[in-house]
Order: sequence, then C-alpha cells, then structure tokens
Amino acid sequence: TIGPRSNRPSRSCPTMASYSGADNRCHTPIPASIALYNRLPSPPSSSEFKSKKWFRLKHATNLLVSVRLEIFLKVEDEESIVIFSSQHDNSSIHPIWNHLNEKIKDWDEYWSEQSTSIFARIFSIDKGDTSLIVDSVPLHPKSLRRLPNGEESSQMMQPPPPALPPNALLIHYTDGLVRVEASLYHILLKKGIIHERDPRDASLIDDNVEEDRRASRFHDDLFDVLDQVESDEKSGPKSLLETNENLSTPVNKAEFECNETSSPPINYAKEEDVELEDRLRERDYLLTRIAAEEVLLLDDRQDLEQQQHELISTMKHVEKLQREESLIREEICQIRSSKEELELSIDLYQMKLLKELQQIYSITNKTGDRYVIAGAELPSDIFGGEISEDEISAALGFLAHSLVMMSKYLTIPLRHRIVCNSSRSAIQEEGANILPLFLARNGERQPLERGLVLLHRNVDCIANSKGIEYGKSSHILAKVKQIYQEVLKSNQ
Repeated sequence: TIGPRSNRPSRSCPTMASYSGADNRCHTPIPASIALYNRLPSPPSSSEFKSKKWFRLKHATNLLVSVRLEIFLKVEDEESIVIFSSQHDNSSIHPIWNHLNEKIKDWDEYWSEQSTSIFARIFSIDKGDTSLIVDSVPLHPKSLRRLPNGEESSQMMQPPPPALPPNALLIHYTDGLVRVEASLYHILLKKGIIHERDPRDASLIDDNVEEDRRASRFHDDLFDVLDQVESDEKSGPKSLLETNENLSTPVNKAEFECNETSSPPINYAKEEDVELEDRLRERDYLLTRIAAEEVLLLDDRQDLEQQQHELISTMKHVEKLQREESLIREEICQIRSSKEELELSIDLYQMKLLKELQQIYSITNKTGDRYVIAGAELPSDIFGGEISEDEISAALGFLAHSLVMMSKYLTIPLRHRIVCNSSRSAIQEEGANILPLFLARNGERQPLERGLVLLHRNVDCIANSKGIEYGKSSHILAKVKQIYQEVLKSNQ
C-alpha cells in the first residue's frame, strides 16, 4: 500500500499546456514564447555598458538583420539535435517567437523526458554570414530566475521590465511568468530595475523546491516512522509459504492506537487550502483570458461591421456603374444604328447625284477610239486637226467639271487642283504652276500636254480609291465611263 500523502504545500499547475495538451496532468511550465529585446547586430562592448548607452528606436534600422531561433537538445558526446528552428526576417529590435508550446511537434515527449537538456540560442544572419547573438540558454524553469510579478495586472502574460540591456532574452512560460538567466537577473537587480519581494511571500517559492516537492511521493517523516519498526523474526513468517497463524492473531486495539499516534500528525488542511487558492488563481486567470478574448472579439466584430458597410457601399457603386454602362451601351447601339442609316442615306444620295452627273455629262463611244462627252468629241490626238479647237476645248472643260463634281460626291480628294472655267479650264501642278486645259491658236503645245498628264492622274486617283482597274492605254473618257458604271453597279 502507498503511504500517506505529504504535508508540504502542493499547488496545482494552471498552465496553458494543461488545457491544450493531450492530457490534463500537472506539468512543469512550458516555454510559450521567447522574446529578444534591444537587439543589436553584435554584442555591445564593455565601454557601452559602463556608459549605459542603451539601444533606442532612433538608431538606424538598416543595421538590423535577420535572426534565427534554434531550440535544440544537448546529448553527451554527440552533436546537438535541433528540434525547432524559426527565422525572423522583420527589421525589429524586439523579435518575438510566439506559441512555441503549440508549434513544436512532440513537445510534451521532449519536455517530460529530457527537459533539463533542452536549450535555446539565437543567431544573426547577414548576407549568408551567421554569427551567434545569444549563446545556449537552458529552458528548464529551475535553471532560470523568475522575474517578480509586481503589481496585479489584467494582462494575460506578465509584462517585461521597463528597461532592459541590449540582446536581453526573456522567456514567457505557460504559467504566465517570465524567466531570465541568472546573470541578466543580477544586472537588473543591481541597476534597480527590479526589486526582490519578501522571501516569506508564498508567490516567491523557489522553482527548484517546487519541482523537488512534486517529485516526492511520500512524506519524509514517514520513512523515519518505518525505521522505528524493529525487525523481529518471530513477528511474522519469512515467506508467504509459511503458516499464517500470526496473521490470524487478534490485534490489541490499544496497541494499534498507540502505534498510530506515534507517527507525526499530517496537516491536510494546509494542502487543501493551497490547492483551493491555486484553483481560485486558475479561475481568475481563465476569467482574465475570457475577458481579453471578448475584447478582441468585440474589436473583430467592429472591424467586420465596418468592412461590411464598405462592401455594401462598394456594391452599390458597382451597381450604379453597371447601370450607367448599360445606358451607355444602349446609346452606342442607337448611335450605331443611326450612323448606319445615315451612311446608307448618304450612299443613296451620292448615287443619285452621281447618276444625275452621268446623265448631264454623258459619255458615248462613236467608233473605235473616238469618245464624245455632252456632244463634244475629244479625240485621242488633240493636235491632229480633225476636230476644231473650240470643240476640243469645250470637251476638256466638260471633263474637268465632271471630275470635280465626282470627287465631291464620292468624297475623294484629287491629286491636282482643277480650275473650272468652261472651255478655258486649267489645272494646277505642285509648285503653283497653272497649266491650260484648252487648245489655243498659236499656243505652246508642251503646257497643254503636261496638263493632260495631270488630268489623267486625277482620274487614276478616283479609280484607285474605288478599286477599279483598267488598261493604261485607255482613253481618258473611257476611264471616266468605267468609273461611273462600276460605282453605280456596286451600290445597287
């Protein structure tokens, strides 16, 4: 049988691990987060410590490089085994790694079996070069010093001290307390940043004593009582195979009560009070957590409501834009339809005018290469003398006017400007040279030939714009007649 329970105070463990872990057993506090305060690229010199040149936010952040946290397991005569590694890339002088008790896989197994061999260290990474900022720091609570709680606070975790030296490493545990190395603890104590409380305070029980108490299963005085029992060979059988006559002998009640009162009394009331106090503390801690979560939920709800209003206003704006887009599309369709109707009416009107122009300046073929426009014949060789000069000049005047009107009706600009003046028409060459389009007596032949060449180019310009092909040696009136026919035929 198991002996009586210990009369030493035994507190329960209100840790986060007991709520989120695989079981609800009482655990040693587990590191929940590790924070590095006042980070420097390299450890400060002794002169900086003497002059108290603490690192401030005003220093250039471009000196800060990436840092990496490694939690590893020390094994004797072997290389260390890294069980967790995380790199912090933000340019911050206070890098922090949260939720370590949740991120590390099989944390409970490592912590229960080899907790005293688990260490942490921090490296600085600058362009591929790795340097050590914080050396190996044990993570077991009994290897560190616990910072005083200070005044009661509504925060879920114990706040850090108001001032810290460069590259100070603070470890937050799941019991809500902060622990640091002994060297850092003594520096803060010496500088007057922290103050030790009355050692008689129950909240300052040493972690080592608490761990030893949790590890003990029996009361120490119990073994003293067991040592007082003398070994008598006649008091009982040597083995289970012997007779059990002594076992059946009735026991004197007075002797039993005397032996029972000989052991020191066990104070169970104090242990129960401590357990009740711890449960009340645990309840207060949970209520604090719930209140903090409610505040965060309220903030999230307000943010969601604001985002909802923004989305509603955005959707209304989008719907308005869609309605405007549909109206614009309808207007575009109406404009397109009206444009098509207008283009059709313009084409019909152009064809009507072009047909009337063809009737006014009708072109007929007499025989062979002889063509007549509006009753005036225009021979291929105007200098042959077969046709009178007045008739040739009138035919050239009719042709010039018909080309000007055709270019206007078809909205096709001519290459060379034509000056319409009946039988005394002319054409203007580039460079402001005006050439005659009539046959005068005793006139020069070369300007008229040059004017006829420019007149041929105007006819070719209209034909090319409409995609009409004909022979290069064709008569100029034959070309104009073909243009009339092709244009009127394509628009029927």
